[in-house]
Amino acid sequence: MFHTGRAKSVFLSIAISVAFIFTLVPTPGHAANVCEYKDYDWAELSPVEKSAWEVLGYSQRLWDGNRESPTSNKDWSELTSAEKRAAQSLGYTRSSWDSGKC
Repeated sequence: MFHTGRAKSVFLSIAISVAFIFTLVPTPGHAANVCEYKDYDWAELSPVEKSAWEVLGYSQRLWDGNRESPTSNKDWSELTSAEKRAAQSLGYTRSSWDSGKC
């Protein structure tokens, strides 16, 4: 049987590990595809989606003003690792990012 303090420590360690893994795994947001995000106001985005868009240079002011961020002009190969992870978490792939269709 675990000592209560030890059990809490193990549980916390597992919870942190799982949370970290989920930040690295690309998961689509609530938009069916990346092109649909433009139909949402900033307030309608989840906190996770907002964080990803912020990594890509967006703010509420830019988003709600239908203005582009500086990263939108970058090719996939020019994105930082963090920007690529953020883009992937929103459903982008290298080809969809570079196509610039959305």
